[in-house]
Amino acid sequence: MISAWRGAVALTVLIASLASAAVVIVESSSPQQVSSWIGVPAPTSTLPGGLQTSLTAIQAPTPNSVAGFPYDPLTRVGTVPANWPSAESPGDYYFDPSHPDSTNTSNPWGYPDQPRNSPPSDVLTLAAGSYVQFGGGTVSGAEDWDWTCNGTGADPVYILGSVGAQINGDGNSWNLLGQHCIVDGLTMRGTRPRVWFTSGFQFGTLKNSTFDNNNASFGGRLVNVIGNSTTRASHFVAYRNSFTNIGTIPKATSQDLAAFGITYYASYIWILDNDGVEINSDFVVIGDQLNNHPDPADPSVNVHYMWIAGNRSSLNGEQSIDVKSAYHVVMSQNVFEDMDVNQGISGANVTNIIASNNQESNHSGPVWMIFNTIKNFSTGDLVRDSGTYNDANLYAIGNVMHTGSDGFQIDWGGTSGNLTRTRFLYLINNTINNVGEGLQGRRLGSPQFHQVEMHGNIVTNTTLGVYFDAINNASVLNNLFWNSGSAAAFQGPFPPGWSTANQVMDQSPLFTNAGTNDYTIGAGSPAIAGVPEHAAYDLFETWYGIGIKFDHSGAARPLAGNYAIGAFEP
Repeated sequence: MISAWRGAVALTVLIASLASAAVVIVESSSPQQVSSWIGVPAPTSTLPGGLQTSLTAIQAPTPNSVAGFPYDPLTRVGTVPANWPSAESPGDYYFDPSHPDSTNTSNPWGYPDQPRNSPPSDVLTLAAGSYVQFGGGTVSGAEDWDWTCNGTGADPVYILGSVGAQINGDGNSWNLLGQHCIVDGLTMRGTRPRVWFTSGFQFGTLKNSTFDNNNASFGGRLVNVIGNSTTRASHFVAYRNSFTNIGTIPKATSQDLAAFGITYYASYIWILDNDGVEINSDFVVIGDQLNNHPDPADPSVNVHYMWIAGNRSSLNGEQSIDVKSAYHVVMSQNVFEDMDVNQGISGANVTNIIASNNQESNHSGPVWMIFNTIKNFSTGDLVRDSGTYNDANLYAIGNVMHTGSDGFQIDWGGTSGNLTRTRFLYLINNTINNVGEGLQGRRLGSPQFHQVEMHGNIVTNTTLGVYFDAINNASVLNNLFWNSGSAAAFQGPFPPGWSTANQVMDQSPLFTNAGTNDYTIGAGSPAIAGVPEHAAYDLFETWYGIGIKFDHSGAARPLAGNYAIGAFEP
């Protein structure tokens, strides 16, 4: 079993005081402990394998069958060229148009004492081990760049920023092609500050970079990863990047704009410890609109194996995460907050997470929401699963959700021509407080091929604990309902097995301090009575080779025998 990953990284810089200028050069790394992400493999570990080829049944992955990165992309940095700062190093570039001695004349490469003002061409080919640094000033024209990185596992290409250096993009995207490239510490601005890892890029890293487009109006994705039918994009890490004020703010109309877009023909994607604040539309979009899908009949085209962990997203116009078409997506220990009608797009469905948006695309497989905090959401729904095709299965485990219109909303739409198999939603050991309805299940259209399991959750301070509209295949067992109206209301057939005798009813869970959003439980809580372990915990480990038997705080569970009800062990 691979243990929960504990990443470590820091960027150490060498500041060289030179006669002509102060130059900041990336030199080496030293460890800095960061948080542990449950259920997320290290990029260097052996990964699960296998692509979905069936539209009628989920195909289990093969654990530990695909090699990861040959180096740690979070800590890997390059070696400063030996000739710098006083002489050029052929194959390595240094740009700083603010330097008094910068020139493009008879200066093919640039170096810290005499930088270039800009790249020598929009089209560059960078050999293995190439070292490219933006040392200062503002370099424009990134919208026209096509750079091919010919890095290797032993010698990646390095593209680095520095304090005070800025790259402007004002049109199309800066396209990176090839393999093994580490982009570190850039500041991207302009009307379209976009970096795309395209044409089946392999082993790409974007870290410690800042994107701020100063409220310009445009659509699309700032960072995009996409392959093609010939070459699948794979092994991409985005780590500790910041996206602020992206798109038109205030967000009067949607620009269909996202910080991250992982589109098609892409596998093994890590989105880790990034910040997205005041984005016109979405923080992360996975897949694309159905009319852009290369082959709706082929599920292998969709994104496979994606881990979104430790991120923070707030004040965005539409969604924090929008899953349109993907298989084996894990969202772990993220914080999504402060999205409401005053921040969101007028008339748009402002939803923190859309776990399966098949109304816009064709197919999704298992999506795991584990140990996230989703809060402060005054309109719309915290989570919506609107899948209309088969197997858009959602596993929600150990999440804390509070202060929203509704907790989990399931809109199963479609017609008899779309749904031909049972689709599943599992809500396991979550804590839900101060929302309209803890679980709202609505079936739109027919037939009723769907199943809900609600197991071991705490649902408090809601108008209703559970509301079902014509969903007739559900299991609601071993939950704690308190101050939740009549606890449940059903239209159409009652779910088999529903009984207040199978729940903990009308008893306070004795949260430590709900007023400060501390939903841990202490001695005497009726939630300690516990529930049996749900099979989903073992399923995750079987599929991915990683254990997730933890509570929301990262403590191992169960402490003894049964699991405590809700997201926390006492």
